[in-house]
Amino acid sequence: MECEENLGFAGGNNVGTREALARGADYVFFLNNDTTVDPNLLGYLVSIFTTRPKVGIAGALMLYYDEPEIVWSAGGKIDGRGQSFQLGQGKPVGEFAAVTPVDFVVGCGLMARAELFSKVGLLDEMFFLYYEETDWCARVRDAGWEIVTEPKARLWHKVSRSTGGDSPLTLYYMRRNQLLYLKKRGNKSGVTAALLDAIRLLGVWTVKRHPHRVALRRAIGDFRAGRFGKAENLV
Repeated sequence: MECEENLGFAGGNNVGTREALARGADYVFFLNNDTTVDPNLLGYLVSIFTTRPKVGIAGALMLYYDEPEIVWSAGGKIDGRGQSFQLGQGKPVGEFAAVTPVDFVVGCGLMARAELFSKVGLLDEMFFLYYEETDWCARVRDAGWEIVTEPKARLWHKVSRSTGGDSPLTLYYMRRNQLLYLKKRGNKSGVTAALLDAIRLLGVWTVKRHPHRVALRRAIGDFRAGRFGKAENLV
């Protein structure tokens, strides 16, 4: 299910998930609309679930559309301050052969067992965009399931075509939702550290009149005020 503009990634995929579950699906597959997939991708992912009963989520090896032999994401890791990292980014595809355990899978190419949704719920629509799959994967791991990347399942992603990799929109949701993720995880020290880091950066950007300072100030303010979901009138 691709992202719906007014629902965000979380809301759009929840619509598709509910429909798939109502039709009795065994698996649910999230796919962004700015991707091209290998014809064998679904078969490789399904085979993970049939051979590894403890795996709840399996992700594809995600490559750059404009550099088809270079990895964008081989799954993700996240640290105690809520900063996420794409594994393998910039490395040649040939370096990846084995199924690899990861903290989370980016939602542009993620397959999950249908039974997970009844146990851990749907994606949290408070995030709207970014960190929703990271939060959901953390809940899946809390429930005792494993998350892996299957490198034989491949897709090519036109990275950040919709929001821009360095846009105010991306900055806003990444900063606000990093804090929301940490808060939901009960990581008070992580929230404090991430919030102080954002405030320090805002001070520097204010002095330098950085064009993204307004988006960062809004992200900090909305987190403190408990304003989540889609941000209206975001500059």
